[in-house]
Parts: sequence; C-alpha cells; structure tokens
Amino acid sequence: LDVGCMYGSPVSNLITLHHLIKDELVIAAPKHWAKKVENATWEDLAQMPWIRDTQYCPFQNLADDLFKKHDLAIKQTMPTNDDATRLELVKGGAGMSILERRHAETSDQIMIWEIEEPLYSDLYFAHLTSRAEEPIIRAVTEQMLSLWRPESEIAKAG
Repeated sequence: LDVGCMYGSPVSNLITLHHLIKDELVIAAPKHWAKKVENATWEDLAQMPWIRDTQYCPFQNLADDLFKKHDLAIKQTMPTNDDATRLELVKGGAGMSILERRHAETSDQIMIWEIEEPLYSDLYFAHLTSRAEEPIIRAVTEQMLSLWRPESEIAKAG
C-alpha cells in the first residue's frame, strides 16, 4: 500500500500523517425507526440493534466511550468492517451506527439522533515516512492536500 486515508490518532512514527479535516460524527438510525428513536433515552438506544466494526475503529471507540458515560454498552447485532457497507446497512434498516454527518445528512433513508456534545474524529492522509521523498508519494500528497485543505491553509503552508 502506497498511501491511504485513516481516522483516529497517529499510530506510529513510521507513518507520516497529513491532517485533512476534523469530521463530525453522528448517531444514525434508519429513517423508518423515527418514532422509536426520536424520543429514545440512552438506555433505549443501547438496546437497539447496532452495526459495529469487527476490528479497531476510532468511531466505535468514540461510541463506546459515549455510552460508558451513561454506564451503558451498545448491543452489537450486525458486524462489518467497511464504511460503505455500514452506511447501506443503516439505510436498509439493519441497525444504528456512528457515521460521518456529511454522509448521514445526504440520505433521505437515515435519521440523526442529535446529542449535546458533538463527536469528532480527525481524518488523515497517510504514507510511510521512509517513502516521503519518492516522486509519486510527493505528487499524490500534494494533490490530496490541495483537494482537502482550504485555500487559506494552503497559502500559509506554502
């Protein structure tokens, strides 16, 4: 793997990370669950079916921490390790999940259960530090940063 995007905290000094955005996350539910989710308590939400990652996922850690604050744990019913699949499973009514707000808001099949304190996760563009000076890595990095960063931030960095 040459380059990639990842959420969460830096994992190793062997990997160079370039911050792209601070992404807002939401508790998302299938739209047709609106009646039972709109006025749900934290206890109610914890008992509903949840789509959870089968491996490490910073979104899942945030969700687990959020429910722990209320002395609760989320019930897993549908495991997945793919973001696109998780989105489609929520749309299809398989369960609730933590999703990026920008994805949840664009679907008319998803409702958002709003919380007092928003959840955020940092999105990074990553590559091996040892390959940072390779022309292809430099070119892709420059393109990614120009696409994701606001113009004012690029001017400051340049």
